[in-house]
Amino acid sequence: METNLHGLMKFTNYTVHILAFTSMGDGVRSSPVHCATEEDVPGPPEHIKAMTLGPDNILVAWSPPASRNGIILRYNVYYHPLNAGSAFSLHHQPSGSGVVDGVGSKDVIKEVVFVSGNDLPKFSYEARRLKEFQRYEFWVTAVTGVGEGPSSTRVILAPSSRVPARIPAFPLQLNVKHGQSIRLDCPVIGTPPPTRKWRRLSGPSKMSGIQTSSETTLQSTGLSMSLTASSSAIAGNYSCQAENPFGSDEVWWEVGVTVVPSPPRLSLRKAESDSLTIQWRIGDSGGSPIKGFILNYKREFGEWLEKLEIEADSRSFTIKDLQCGSSYLIRVAAKNSVGIGQYSAALTAMTKGS
Repeated sequence: METNLHGLMKFTNYTVHILAFTSMGDGVRSSPVHCATEEDVPGPPEHIKAMTLGPDNILVAWSPPASRNGIILRYNVYYHPLNAGSAFSLHHQPSGSGVVDGVGSKDVIKEVVFVSGNDLPKFSYEARRLKEFQRYEFWVTAVTGVGEGPSSTRVILAPSSRVPARIPAFPLQLNVKHGQSIRLDCPVIGTPPPTRKWRRLSGPSKMSGIQTSSETTLQSTGLSMSLTASSSAIAGNYSCQAENPFGSDEVWWEVGVTVVPSPPRLSLRKAESDSLTIQWRIGDSGGSPIKGFILNYKREFGEWLEKLEIEADSRSFTIKDLQCGSSYLIRVAAKNSVGIGQYSAALTAMTKGS
């Protein structure tokens, strides 16, 4: 027998189990099979900015694709001058067609930015020897081993001796585990050198377009700000604002704190002479997917000895080989990437018989 699984994510690891079921319930699951879907061309870079650095150079910055679909090998940066009143229409063609996003035009310049495995990925390129006040159009594509993906949105800018304050960074959602630290970087460009102002905003996310309810100006005015997740209180929305006489820019971070899961809520589903079946509901996952459960049980007046590992998608479990007519205490804890949460309140249950 066989079946096809559809709608899976590209370049993603999956674990597959199979079980049979009857009118009496589910059978025992098979051993897991681990497999992965194949690479594909990546999606477009998610964000792009063009920022003037002077009368003859422009910095282009971008962020990786939301759907990488594989290992990004390099980025292709394209740009060309725009004539006054021209409408240079460009369309993406399939990889290998010989013309990608207007590259067939003699005016289009292509530069390659490689992603090195030994260094931090580079998400910027400086275009030099440009003409002051001449408008240029820029766009970026990402490349995997399968090929080149579609282009980012396009940005247009002309070099100028007036260099406004700009931040070559983009809005970002970050999660930090409880007890760990995170650093928010705010590089700036501009002439004269811009001033920085860090702020923390409470209320709904600024990135979702909802106005925040209040803000606090933070003491840090430097290139970066470090946060330590000593508690969930640091979770919130942070911004860095840069300003000089020719302009201003601002970038946002939405910081979340991941903690251990809250205790599950247990109930007795079924009691037999030699087994007890319990079920549970999970509470707060702690900001990270549940990775499994720990079940602990004992005789009413005994020691906690048995500790069983249960898979993440289970919501019930049958404890077997128990003594008839006996009272047991059962508790369950959930675990995620941070660790094991607190055990639930102990459930008292009795097997049938005497």
